[in-house]
Amino acid sequence: MPRQVEKPTSFTRSFVRGELALGSWSFAKKAAGVLDAFLILRVFSLYQFGAYQLLLSFYTILSDIFHDMFGEVVGTDLARFAGAGEEAKAKRLFREYALFRLGLAAIPGAVLFFAAPAIAAYMGYGGEADAILRIMAVLFMLDAIILLLTTLLKLRLQFAVLAPRATVQKLLQLAVLSIFFFSEGLGLREVFLAQLAGAAGAILMILPAARRSTAPWRGVRAVPERVFWPAVRAHGKWAVPQSLLNDITGKARPWLIRVFLNTEAVGIFGVAYTFLSALKDLLPIRTSGVLVPRKVGDKKALDRFYRYGTKYFVWLALGMSLAAAVAVPLVIMLFFPQFRASVPLFLLLLPMVPLFAFIKPMTFVLVALRRQKFLFSQSVVQTALALALLLALLPAAGITGLAIAEVLVTACVAGIRYRYLVRTGTVGRFAFRSLLTLDAEDRNNIRIFVRHFVGALRLKKFV
Repeated sequence: MPRQVEKPTSFTRSFVRGELALGSWSFAKKAAGVLDAFLILRVFSLYQFGAYQLLLSFYTILSDIFHDMFGEVVGTDLARFAGAGEEAKAKRLFREYALFRLGLAAIPGAVLFFAAPAIAAYMGYGGEADAILRIMAVLFMLDAIILLLTTLLKLRLQFAVLAPRATVQKLLQLAVLSIFFFSEGLGLREVFLAQLAGAAGAILMILPAARRSTAPWRGVRAVPERVFWPAVRAHGKWAVPQSLLNDITGKARPWLIRVFLNTEAVGIFGVAYTFLSALKDLLPIRTSGVLVPRKVGDKKALDRFYRYGTKYFVWLALGMSLAAAVAVPLVIMLFFPQFRASVPLFLLLLPMVPLFAFIKPMTFVLVALRRQKFLFSQSVVQTALALALLLALLPAAGITGLAIAEVLVTACVAGIRYRYLVRTGTVGRFAFRSLLTLDAEDRNNIRIFVRHFVGALRLKKFV
């Protein structure tokens, strides 16, 4: 049968509409998250909050290993196949990946659920630890299902459905937390029960749209040859060690703080990093990972995205950082005074936001071009440097040393990726002086963004 090529859409239009939908819901999600944190901090001591951060770190490490394995690779290849009209390959790839992901997630899920009593006894805790481990096991499987469904929605650019998912999940979690807070009491077990309820509600919400996202595959016979494992062997094999290396320094960081300092320091770091993460989430980077792979055949468009995307992301990050340097300390002092020790740490970590904005466009380009081997090599250097700096600065300078190490490592990553892109001719050199100018092309780009923004808000008739 003739190949059905996906109808081309404007990159800027899809970007603006997607970011507007996802961004507005992200604000609502953050508001719900603030209320979640308020309820938790009202009843948790500094030590309990630190313990909660350690549990989340453990769960995140498991999730990144068993949930996210090859996720970025598969998402990129699905987008490439859809953009080229190769739906038969996309269908086969998704089927193979779904079986792989659910089977892989079942391993830690089953261990946590059935071995919970033995693990709790070994740890020396009572029935609450047993219950928390079983809840985490069920939550682990639900999260695997959510990630599969969102893969389908991202493939079809269903940002209007994706956008409210995390917010609805967080609101459901907040509702259950509130019930426990005002009734029988709020503890670690109740917090994880609330997360379980939110995940179950999110699945029910996005399942109908995810089923509709498979419509282009109806009547299309999947290719007979395997697609998933050849992609893994070709370029995806580098994603697993890269993910594991990132976990060593990222997700294990709270445990290093606990070893060298104390559990209370984990809580202080958790508050500072929570505000930093919220600031990063304000950057409009949610749709580029889906849109950029569709332009891999157009080097001019790819270079244009890198040049102007970097410029505008950094501009936005610098503005947000200046505002946050004033606003965040005030918020902490007014609402969470017991965590005022996190204010200096937050200010020291703040340069990571513009560095993060500089790195993200490079990441989108590298992933879209399947440069996972380079990303893995860079992760080796990044991990070695991060561990060396943490082991040197944490004992010597405490929590301040941690902040210095984080900023230095992020700056090194930015330099390594930029040098690789320029040396290989993947994109042109970035004109750093352009950060200080607003030329005619910038003004034209801004007009285009504004036009699409107004159109997305359906305000054209008023302008």
